[in-house]
Amino acid sequence: MGFKLAKIIGVIVVGILLVCSMSSFAEGNVFDSSEGFSEISGREYINYPSGWAGNEAKDGVLQTNIYPDTEPCLRRIGNTNVAVWLSDDRSRNAVNRTELVYSVQTEENGVWTAPKAIADDGTADFYPSIACDGEKLFVVWQNINKTFGENEASLEKMAQASDIKAAEFDPVKAEFKTAVTLIDDNVLDKTPVVSVSNKKAQVAWIRNDMNDLFGYTGKNDVISCEFDGSSWSKPKETIKNIGKIITMSAVGYGGKQYISYSVDTDDNLSTLDDREIYYACPDAEAAAVPVRLTNDKTVDTQPTIISRNNKVSVIWYRGNTIAVIDDVSKPAAKNLLTGSTAGFYDNFKVVYDEKGLSLLWVKEEEGDIEAYAALYDEYTGEMSNIVKVTKTGGRIVSLDGVYNAKGELVVLCNKAEKIRKTSEIGTYYVNGLSDLFVTKVLWEINGSIDKNSVYWDNDEFSPGKPMTISFDLKNKGTVTIRNVIIEAYDGSPDKGGKKLPDTKVINGYIKAGEIKRIDFSFTPEEARRYDVYLKAVVDYDRDVDKSDNVAVVDTGYCDVKISSMYTAGSGDVRNLMLTAVNDSFVTAKSVKLIVTEDSNTGNILFERTYSKLEKGKPKQEIILLDTSKMTFSNGIKKIFARLETPSEEYYLSNNKDYASIVKAGLVVPFKVIIIEAENKGKEISVETAVGNNYNSSVKGSLLLELYDAGTKKLLMSKKQKVEVAPQKFEYFTLAFKNDSVYNGKYYVVAKVERTTDSGIPDSIKEISNVQTADVKGKSAGGESSGGNQEGTPSDLHTGGQAGGIPVDASIPVNDLGKSSKAGLLKLAFNEGELTPEFNKDTTVYELVIDENLREIALSAAAEDGKAFLEVQGVKLKGDANDYIIKFSDKQESITIKVTAENGTVKTYTVKLVRSVNIKDPNIPGAVITLTDIDRHWARESIIALVQMGKLKGYTDNTFRPDNKITRAEAAVLLVKLFEIQPVEGQRLAFKDEKSIPEWAYSYIKAAVNGGIIKGYADNTFKASDNITRQEFAVMFLRAMNYGELEAKNTSFKDDSKIADWAKGYVAKAVELSLISGYPDNTFRSQGNISRAEASAISKKYLDGKNNI
Repeated sequence: MGFKLAKIIGVIVVGILLVCSMSSFAEGNVFDSSEGFSEISGREYINYPSGWAGNEAKDGVLQTNIYPDTEPCLRRIGNTNVAVWLSDDRSRNAVNRTELVYSVQTEENGVWTAPKAIADDGTADFYPSIACDGEKLFVVWQNINKTFGENEASLEKMAQASDIKAAEFDPVKAEFKTAVTLIDDNVLDKTPVVSVSNKKAQVAWIRNDMNDLFGYTGKNDVISCEFDGSSWSKPKETIKNIGKIITMSAVGYGGKQYISYSVDTDDNLSTLDDREIYYACPDAEAAAVPVRLTNDKTVDTQPTIISRNNKVSVIWYRGNTIAVIDDVSKPAAKNLLTGSTAGFYDNFKVVYDEKGLSLLWVKEEEGDIEAYAALYDEYTGEMSNIVKVTKTGGRIVSLDGVYNAKGELVVLCNKAEKIRKTSEIGTYYVNGLSDLFVTKVLWEINGSIDKNSVYWDNDEFSPGKPMTISFDLKNKGTVTIRNVIIEAYDGSPDKGGKKLPDTKVINGYIKAGEIKRIDFSFTPEEARRYDVYLKAVVDYDRDVDKSDNVAVVDTGYCDVKISSMYTAGSGDVRNLMLTAVNDSFVTAKSVKLIVTEDSNTGNILFERTYSKLEKGKPKQEIILLDTSKMTFSNGIKKIFARLETPSEEYYLSNNKDYASIVKAGLVVPFKVIIIEAENKGKEISVETAVGNNYNSSVKGSLLLELYDAGTKKLLMSKKQKVEVAPQKFEYFTLAFKNDSVYNGKYYVVAKVERTTDSGIPDSIKEISNVQTADVKGKSAGGESSGGNQEGTPSDLHTGGQAGGIPVDASIPVNDLGKSSKAGLLKLAFNEGELTPEFNKDTTVYELVIDENLREIALSAAAEDGKAFLEVQGVKLKGDANDYIIKFSDKQESITIKVTAENGTVKTYTVKLVRSVNIKDPNIPGAVITLTDIDRHWARESIIALVQMGKLKGYTDNTFRPDNKITRAEAAVLLVKLFEIQPVEGQRLAFKDEKSIPEWAYSYIKAAVNGGIIKGYADNTFKASDNITRQEFAVMFLRAMNYGELEAKNTSFKDDSKIADWAKGYVAKAVELSLISGYPDNTFRSQGNISRAEASAISKKYLDGKNNI
């Protein structure tokens, strides 16, 4: 016959056998990514050299010019990766050319060994299948048991010569042992699959009694045999007449082999929608007879059967989707990925072990075919973002993968060269020479704090009081972030910064690409400068890039300012009144007051230095000014004052102010003052006052402009029509809103203009009608708010300041002699504890009172005898001396309003915080005070549990009922609730044992010993993780001495989301009325349980335990 016939026979044999492969459809791949382009050639490629490059420890090409139709297999045993593939032995003829070879890579050095034959018997090998259970690794394949000359081979002879071989891998010698023939029966035995579990190997294959490679004629039976550790059993027929089988896979579980396969149910291989999925376990009573898993009118094929989480699952291709049944004993399918999204067809691989489950597939784009992957997220039940695995510029023909010890996904590919061709049908691509190619995918955990999003308000700084720091935490990785702990340090943690007690555990998860806004509570211990380093510890410190996990917040500066600056009097001698104030709890040192005329740098009229300026201890000055020698401009003289200190400050814009001295007879008709400009995150709020000192109403417009302090660029403007009554002023608040957070430094400019019909004669002059102020409360992005750098240009400061109204701006000119003092000198109550300590500049307080109190005596006095008080809307004559206030249990606050002689108003608000006093179970006569449970729904349950010593509050007298309960807290509660003796001395074996807090250690040990709580599969305990509702149900029932409970469906509409291992316990807990669902009939098994909910469940148990 010569070479031509031998070539044809070789192509037919190899082509048909490959088409018949269990990794593709019969009669060719239904969705072959290279369909129309692939040419199953003879052996022209052997005219080109082939080289091995795997002896270098790096990813990339392992071998050039390999057998073009090979489908590599990859598994890991210990720290060794084992690759198996079909090679072309160039010393053989075309019929016998395919030889099964392997290469080994130890992860210590990364080097792949040169390819070596598994069984060099000179005959053709096909369809390798490889499996490993971590300790044992086996490979099986379809072997042609004789060599054929080029002129003697026929399809029937080769089919009859097909038997099944197996070989075990020796991990010590890093080589395969001698191959064993499992069957040699002179009929077609094909496409074997192997599984390993409990150190046993099981093999299943298809036997066709008519030697039909396609299985279209004759009877197709499943034949199985087992290796028990010493020898192989005799093959036996386990499933008879299985039908037109298309694909098959196997997995070992509990020492048994489970198989899943796709069958063409209508005996017509040209139709696809009738292909369905089955599974069977011949050695298991429940599945000895094949069980049909699908029955739909769409194509179901390429099943991969796996065992994870103590279940057997099947993943398969279902009509343009990848579908999964999590538990074959309870068939309920769901979709994992869609082909329209991911670009796959039926050409995918499943890679799984204890580190996770990934899907691998190839996708064609513009002539290239590259590998892609997605990770199954056990936490969300969804696939991760799709990752492009290869960027070869070629065509990935086939691939397989395995997780290495680092959790990286190692991918082994058959990569073909892309050859562009042109014909009368247009341009297309075909496969050229092929290479064996290896690469890696790291499923990255990567959290990042967006430094430009960090926001805090320095005005909240107060020792002993929490201040909020907000920022965006972004998931920049490829998988869901499940656990984040925000730690705070006083100084850089890399340079010995002290870890602060403030820590926040972030509840819920953050998917890849998502951003979560975090509100972190920092409590300064003392009045000083802090450089607070916020560090995000992501998924137990497994973040791949920790360089962007830290943000720095600088706070604790002083903040001196000029307050209430105005002039009074008539004639040549005028009074200049001003107050130097420190708005911060941080003391300012060596503060110098300088008063000048005409400008901030003008002739100095007055100087005074204060050794220190403290919060709540303002320095008031009355300065006499002789105006007889002063030069007036248009009847106006401007007097400027400024404060200077070497101490670092929050803001410098409020360190200076000015007031105007007006000559007799000059009217100041129309003026604007900025009271406060505050950055509230996504909104900058500006409060202004527009005054009219004329004797009739004035009309005009108020214009507000927002500028970037760095670039001086106008960002936004707003205009408001105004009309102000004679000798009055009106307040206007406008807001600049934004979709994202304002995260820089800004200032605002306010202007007022008269309209033509304003009612003011043009002959009357006006003083300044422009005001500028810095925006307070800033988002940092890493910038310091201190350092004595001004945020606004000095030429825009035309008077006033952010944070208060200068008296001359808010009072008509003819009222300048009247007092503006609207503060309190005294504020006290005969019951309760007032916080913070009274200061006339502080207007909001909390009063902690007994929950049963219904009246209280108020003592309050105005700082000015001409001011009057209103208490709860009732105007008083004089001060309040033991003024009785009666209130209900629902009243939330008490308000005291002080109105000054000139109409200035200041309101003080006292919020009522009701404390609940509980008998201390450990100290006779003592009580435990809780201030945050009075109106909580779980109040009575909390009181009962605290009174019995089962739960405790916090040192600040709070219980924090809505905080989530951690695994450590849950263990302590249950051990105390069920009066189990804590276990001292003995250490736990969890690898994160050192992270278990000491206060919980002995209780957790007792809970573990008693079978109440367990660790995770990776031998961690995760004490700080919040416990889920289903976990708490399981723990509680175990503490009640319930053993293993059979899974039982509940009536909740999200019953399918309750884990099988928890279903029996949840059902029992519901039956006992210990736990219930939500109003929408959901259970929300993955939701976290709060301290209040845990208290309520515990109280239900105690109330009914005699009946349970």
